[in-house]
Amino acid sequence: MPPSAHRRPVSGTSPEPGRPSLEIRAWTCPARPCEAWQEELRAFRGRVIHDGGRRPRFKVGDGLFADPDRHDAHAYHILARNAAGGPLTGSVRLTPLGAATRGRVMALAGAEAGRLLAAGGYAPSDTGEGARLVVAEDARARGVGRLLVVAGTVLLEQLGLRLAVILAGTRDGQHEILRRMGFTEVSPTRYPLPEVEDEAVLMACTPADLPARDRQLAAELRPVVADLLRVTGREECSCART
Repeated sequence: MPPSAHRRPVSGTSPEPGRPSLEIRAWTCPARPCEAWQEELRAFRGRVIHDGGRRPRFKVGDGLFADPDRHDAHAYHILARNAAGGPLTGSVRLTPLGAATRGRVMALAGAEAGRLLAAGGYAPSDTGEGARLVVAEDARARGVGRLLVVAGTVLLEQLGLRLAVILAGTRDGQHEILRRMGFTEVSPTRYPLPEVEDEAVLMACTPADLPARDRQLAAELRPVVADLLRVTGREECSCART
């Protein structure tokens, strides 16, 4: 189901006290950000990826940061906050490959991804691309990244998709983290990501590949994600109303 089927941004809390509040947002506008949450998300990612000057291109002014990734459009975004309405602590993006955008995987690793899908009997409409898994420095080692990855897998499942693919960075061991969560490397090929000064490897996972401990978390998150996707009515983005 493409993001355009969920025009109204929705949010909700995780099922256990002490877990971050989760939101699912559908970025339906292909143009520049026109909603406050979109600006907030890009500023948050820019600040984290900037990493105190390690990647200076994400600083756009005095104390201002941005990550204007063109692949944000036509995607779902899962946001984590310590409490509903509080500042962002993490985010991840999921793009159905049958949506209006090709996604980063098809743009950079299309041939390899095509072989993966063909070998497994998957169509692009069966597949979702994960990207931009970002966690604030002060929220790391607290389970926020794991929560986002498992919630993304549950979202994939509830959208009727069967396979997740991701170009995982290798410089900071992101691919190692995903491997521990059931993702496997499709091949040793490394793809340059100059905008984040990294190299990525194509990885894939199905909901059944989650380790046992993460399957339990997925079971707990299914009703939460279902509630977040249960939208009654449709609402266009601001630029469509002007």
